[in-house]
Amino acid sequence: MPDALPKFCAKCFEGTLRGDVEPAGSVETIHGLPTYVARPAPPAEPVGIVVIAPDAFGWEFRNMRALADAYAQRIPAVVLLPDLMQATRRIAAHPPPHRQRLPLEILALSDEIASQSTSFLRRTFILQPKRIVLTAIHYLPFLTSLRPSAITSRLGAYLANLKSQPPPPLPAQANIGLAGFCWGGKYALLLSHPFSSPSIGANLVDASFTAHPSLVSVPADLSPVVVPLSLAIGTTDEWMSASDIQECRRLLEARSDCEVRLYEGATHGFAVRGNPHDEKQARFGLQAEDQAVAWFRQHLGPELVARRPE
Repeated sequence: MPDALPKFCAKCFEGTLRGDVEPAGSVETIHGLPTYVARPAPPAEPVGIVVIAPDAFGWEFRNMRALADAYAQRIPAVVLLPDLMQATRRIAAHPPPHRQRLPLEILALSDEIASQSTSFLRRTFILQPKRIVLTAIHYLPFLTSLRPSAITSRLGAYLANLKSQPPPPLPAQANIGLAGFCWGGKYALLLSHPFSSPSIGANLVDASFTAHPSLVSVPADLSPVVVPLSLAIGTTDEWMSASDIQECRRLLEARSDCEVRLYEGATHGFAVRGNPHDEKQARFGLQAEDQAVAWFRQHLGPELVARRPE
């Protein structure tokens, strides 16, 4: 069956492009994919690997790299943010290989639109129309060029290789966690399904976390999950209806190794693109970070109390 096109979600194109952080990791090629790598600072010893499947703005998105840095220090773990977005279908005017992420200019426009210093005329007649045009130009190619079946295969191969050949300083057969956000959230679910291989064992990952996943089929994408899973979702998320949220809770809360945390009033994208200058939204983002850190500390290594540095 061909991959279906999902609905439109305006919140996927909104949020804050953070300028208050400077990524501290490095870019390396790991198992054939360009990868942003964040390692814990000595003397901390990583308890395992966390692979991040990013939102629609891709692996170069500063917010996502800042989150990788935070995970690396707080879990602690070797955190890998690979480029998963090499187009799987040829796009007119874009010779392969083409990375089909959404342009960060969309978020920069969103920031200026939301700013109180922006005049009504500029917001209404320049910035908002420009964002609409950029969205229209990039959204359909993004959907049609990144086939879910191909992305699942690409990420699956990456995870399988990590099982047998993890990056330094980790030993062979290191535990692997998978975190997915928005676009990447669906793949955090799909790659948590059963996987049988004599060389790596029964599963590709040992634990998963997803925040505000998009394109998810409920219950089809959740029912086959066989590893510990933590879900963070806002009560007003445009990608997931109230009935779907309740079904997620029914499926996951019936298991002792899964959890669902609802963030009252949080909208789609809160764990990555929330405004750090908005107290409420910033709190949602930090709470989701705490949730992921605690989950991976529990399921990848010793149970430790996950505290954010002062």
